Amino acid sequence: PGLRIGSPVQSVAAGSVSRIDNDFVEMTPQEYETAMYESRLQHRTSERWMDSLVGRQVHVAHNERVYSRYRHLYSVSPGLAAGDEIQKGGVVGTVGVSGTSAGAYGTNGGAHLHFEIWVNGRYLGQGLSLYETMRLWQELFR
Repeated sequence: PGLRIGSPVQSVAAGSVSRIDNDFVEMTPQEYETAMYESRLQHRTSERWMDSLVGRQVHVAHNERVYSRYRHLYSVSPGLAAGDEIQKGGVVGTVGVSGTSAGAYGTNGGAHLHFEIWVNGRYLGQGLSLYETMRLWQELFR
């Protein structure tokens, strides 16, 4: 609630920027429709389209096992680069719609942050409800 295009996105904890997509190019409407069609056929997001469908993104390594990912960004913080250290609350970018239907069709509807935490190469929350996932994340980063 309250998020809009350009709202700041802050790092959940201190760490090192491990990936940054400054050169992300939005899909065309035709590419987006093809990606959705292929994903529906496969009953999962097609690997071919994964990076395009998550949009502009920043990943932060909090230690050798724990990473956070910030996706569908409108922009990345100016001057931020892979390898940079970032503090808890440091701005990684701004909320957007990149990689979504709104991004492909050039609208601003549905602005949101796609936020993930990964531990040992696996999504932390897989198989859990949203409520259970949020409780787990709060424990991890309090």
